[in-house]
Amino acid sequence: MTELNLIIKGLTLGTHTTPWDLKVLLFKGATSARRNVVMQAINNGEFGELIEDRLSFVGKLYNVLNVYLTIGKSEKTVISYLEQVWIFYNWINDNDMSSTEETIINDFKKWTEYLLSRVNFTKDLAKMTAYKRASTIARLITKA
Repeated sequence: MTELNLIIKGLTLGTHTTPWDLKVLLFKGATSARRNVVMQAINNGEFGELIEDRLSFVGKLYNVLNVYLTIGKSEKTVISYLEQVWIFYNWINDNDMSSTEETIINDFKKWTEYLLSRVNFTKDLAKMTAYKRASTIARLITKA
């Protein structure tokens, strides 16, 4: 299964830019690693086995992001979406959520509650930042 290709195509890459590979989302904890070294770590087995239950949703997410690029959404917007997905999956991994196609909506609801607690109690996240993060992920889940 390591030959699985979920690299987002159509993004302009500089000489020192690492491609966005959604395969990272299929390994617990991999989104917390730097993107320029994570694939080598995955190939070395540092993040364990691929979580096959995540494959269906991640595949749909991959298709949505590629369609966005195909229809002309700006690369900056798509990269912003990818950054939000990485933040979301960091939380999913930190909280042992399964993030399968069947559970992604409940996982998302729990994440939005976490964002609200950061806004209202911890006060380390601005309301607008929480709103933008949640609305971006909600839009991607809906499209997938």
